[in-house]
Amino acid sequence: MALQDRKKSSKALAAELREAQGIVLSARSVRRRLVEKDLHGRKGRRKPLLTERQKQLRLSWAKTYKDWTAEDWAKVIWTDESNVELFGQPGTRYVRRRPGEAYREECLIPTVKFGGGSIMIWGCMSASGVGEVFLCEGRMTSRRYLDMLEEVLEPSILQLVDTEQGNYFFQQDNAPCHKSREAMRWFEENRVNLLSWPPQSPDLSPIENLWHIVKSKIAQHHCASKTALKEKIVEEWNAIPAATCLKLVSSMPRRVKLVIKAGGGSIKY
Repeated sequence: MALQDRKKSSKALAAELREAQGIVLSARSVRRRLVEKDLHGRKGRRKPLLTERQKQLRLSWAKTYKDWTAEDWAKVIWTDESNVELFGQPGTRYVRRRPGEAYREECLIPTVKFGGGSIMIWGCMSASGVGEVFLCEGRMTSRRYLDMLEEVLEPSILQLVDTEQGNYFFQQDNAPCHKSREAMRWFEENRVNLLSWPPQSPDLSPIENLWHIVKSKIAQHHCASKTALKEKIVEEWNAIPAATCLKLVSSMPRRVKLVIKAGGGSIKY
């Protein structure tokens, strides 16, 4: 029963045993028996659930870039959006798993692109450090994305990559506002080389790890207003050391290898 539903609590399992088989055990006894079988209650890793098609696209992408070195990935400007909620993040959900099963699909907590957060952040980074950060309320529309590119990206390019040393690449996910006709025209007119990107792949993007750092820091403070939250976001974003960005970008060759090993499935990052 515990393997059929990894997210079922020991209390629910005890009730099911009692009703289905007449076996009376306390929730504590159920937990103890499960631990004896090496099934432990652990925080569920939050990852998008992948379809077979998405796995194949991720695998194909990884094979395309399997020979890129850390120096190649250092030429990429990584970008992403995330939400920060005014009064904290949703609660933790637990799953029951054995050692080494953290990334089995039945042990993952499905994510959605954005929840009911208050402040939308767009940020960019490279192996050299973080660039500018853009904050807004509400969703990122195509028009807002274009305004942001002109306001924030252009000054960030010069500080993130050495444009005199050759081409750089711009990474973004496949959100509709990123792929709009107007956005693609802007990239073409500004001679921005887009890095191809597979669907549902936050685990392949180093900038995703920066969101965790920023949100963990913010969680240590009480921001009583959106204004205070925005100020804290900018403060923590700008405090990220360049060495952290370099370390994350340098992990790209390993991430690519892990995706190939996983057949396109989710990886630990």
